Amino acid sequence: LNGTIQGKLGALQIKDAVLSLRGFGADWGDRRVEMADLDAFVTDEFASVKASVTKGRVIAYGNAFDDVLLSLSVANQTLTVENLALRWGESHLRLRGRVDRLSAPKEVLISGNLDKLIWENGHRLVTSIAAAVSTRTVSAEERASRPWVSTFKYVIPRRFPDTVGHLRVGEVRQENFWCKDLDLLWSIRGVTPALDKVGGEARVRFGPGRVADIPAVQDSNKLLHVIFLPFIYMHKMNKFSIFSTATAYPKTLDFVRIESEYALSKGVAATRYFHVNSGQLAAFAEGTADFGHEQVDMNVLTRLSKYDGVLPEWWVDEAGRPSIGFRVKGDLNKPELEPRFKKIPVNEIERKLEEGRASGKKRFEAIEKLQTL
Repeated sequence: LNGTIQGKLGALQIKDAVLSLRGFGADWGDRRVEMADLDAFVTDEFASVKASVTKGRVIAYGNAFDDVLLSLSVANQTLTVENLALRWGESHLRLRGRVDRLSAPKEVLISGNLDKLIWENGHRLVTSIAAAVSTRTVSAEERASRPWVSTFKYVIPRRFPDTVGHLRVGEVRQENFWCKDLDLLWSIRGVTPALDKVGGEARVRFGPGRVADIPAVQDSNKLLHVIFLPFIYMHKMNKFSIFSTATAYPKTLDFVRIESEYALSKGVAATRYFHVNSGQLAAFAEGTADFGHEQVDMNVLTRLSKYDGVLPEWWVDEAGRPSIGFRVKGDLNKPELEPRFKKIPVNEIERKLEEGRASGKKRFEAIEKLQTL
């Protein structure tokens, strides 16, 4: 440790300092750092800081992060992470980021790549972090009796900065779900526990992939429940007597690509489009989900590649393919289902997809901001 101290006796200030640690370790609560090599440079009375970690291990939130590499700087109340790389189990993560107004963060920007995500590991990590930042403790009994959105509200801190991010994942694996090339882009602001002021937009793309058991995937995790929400409504169609001779929608799905885009305003999420490209079916959904009031109003169009039963004329498109539309509305957790008794024009799904893409921004504000990192 080297440094320069200036000022009068009793009012001394550190002008600059150099810190070099090898094999460093520290504990705070249930978190700790092990065998870290750290170098830090402080100038202008801590107004400017540069630090780097060339090796180390971090234990936090019930997980171990190995082979840690870090390079960061602080200047004018802005924290910039030039590089963060680490190994998390079988996965390798690399991130860049920036936090504005560090003392009271106003905005957090993140750009990163993860080569592989084991869903169950990610779920445990998120659950541990959520428990650490929760605004209150929710008992198991309360959590089981609450709709999922109400439960989710309790893990949002009262002060939550705006976030802009772009995350790419090479491969995602879950017990009943697998996909490659997950691309997630978001710009979210106004997050509060009430979820009634949330604004922004998000885009999700992934595939190719396979869902081995759609109902099981939906039941296994709340987030996957949301992602595959239209499929839930598709499977509800199976209860109608017209489908009694066969299963209308497959439980197992191989897909080429699934993509969706969302706009959020005052806690209401508008689905600009949700599209499934698969050899087994094509699907499109659009509508709104009010997370603050837990209400949904969504239209879903589906076209099956084949169907073994006999369908009424209005559920066969003009090219003779089984094409079914329906609307879901009401309580987000238990919505009403209204089949569409009207013939669907040829290629309406493709037309609606193009309209949905056109209605969204060609370039998200998030992309422009992340280019400045």
